[in-house]
Amino acid sequence: MNEKLINENKSNFFAEANDLNHLKITKELDLGMMWFNLLMLLGGLYFVYRGLVEAEPLVYIGLIWCVVCLVFIIKLEIKRRRKGVIDYSIDRLENKITFPSNIYKRQTAIYNFESIKIDFKLKRVYQKREDEQHYLIYLFTNEITDDTFVKDWSFITWYMDKNRPLPPGDAFDEYRLQDFERRKAEGFPRPLYPSNIPTPEATPEQQEDREKIGGW
Repeated sequence: MNEKLINENKSNFFAEANDLNHLKITKELDLGMMWFNLLMLLGGLYFVYRGLVEAEPLVYIGLIWCVVCLVFIIKLEIKRRRKGVIDYSIDRLENKITFPSNIYKRQTAIYNFESIKIDFKLKRVYQKREDEQHYLIYLFTNEITDDTFVKDWSFITWYMDKNRPLPPGDAFDEYRLQDFERRKAEGFPRPLYPSNIPTPEATPEQQEDREKIGGW
């Protein structure tokens, strides 16, 4: 983590991902599939026309073709209207993070945060599995800027390190004491993820307790 990359407020990373990425991609897929089915429907109508003019069997082929295309168009529209908002979530205590399992579905897949690897240049999210290979699980569009992507992911990494104090931000203030007491009861274990910036406790007294009990 880099101090300049830490967001002072609650991260809007997943809000942007939801608005700019998932819905944008699915909208593009929807439009692409819709145009494809409309073109196929026109092809069916062409067969109907040719059948009426030249040969009767082509009429039936065209009608069947049109019916199939209309069924796909109706199903696509129903699916688009039911799609709704995709939920991303991060669980600090369980060390879990969720991403959509497929950019075209609402279902989400749950991953251990420590297995997640990020390609900041390409804005891609990978999972490192037991075979030591990295598997692409998600990617973000260019509407999310490089600065936002790196800054907010750094913020998320800080938040997901349950052995550190909660990151800056009014949204976390009411939970700081409870989180401190939890870490104190656990003996102030050392951070899970490396950082090149200090992450002190909220008060000098709490910092003194951490140094005395945890040694850091």
